[in-house]
Amino acid sequence: MTDSARGYVLDTSALAALATSHEMSLLVSNAPYLDWRLFAPVTCLEAADRIRPGIARHIGRIPSVETVDLTYAAVVDLRRRSPDVALDVAHVISLAQPTEEWPNGLIVTTVLPDLYEGQRLRIYPVGD
Repeated sequence: MTDSARGYVLDTSALAALATSHEMSLLVSNAPYLDWRLFAPVTCLEAADRIRPGIARHIGRIPSVETVDLTYAAVVDLRRRSPDVALDVAHVISLAQPTEEWPNGLIVTTVLPDLYEGQRLRIYPVGD
């Protein structure tokens, strides 16, 4: 990872907004040129596809967006970290936490920043 590398986790609202948000379109189209990595949790893809049918298939065709699967161990971790929130939100919270690869954590891209209030995460709010 270079100093300029940034990682973004795209939540349900951001993924659903991809079809209508100029900010989301810019983020996705510029990511490969700016050394940004974009992650789409499968839980958010599923929820976004219920909001905007077909958006999951569209996102699956975008090379700059990497999907993140949900494993059994991750479900257990999600419930431990965020027992009272929806699974897609908990998945985002878990992925955004600092790791060895991302010492500052991933930036949460969302139309609904209030979902993450009190989580001590870096938030990139986008319009829908």
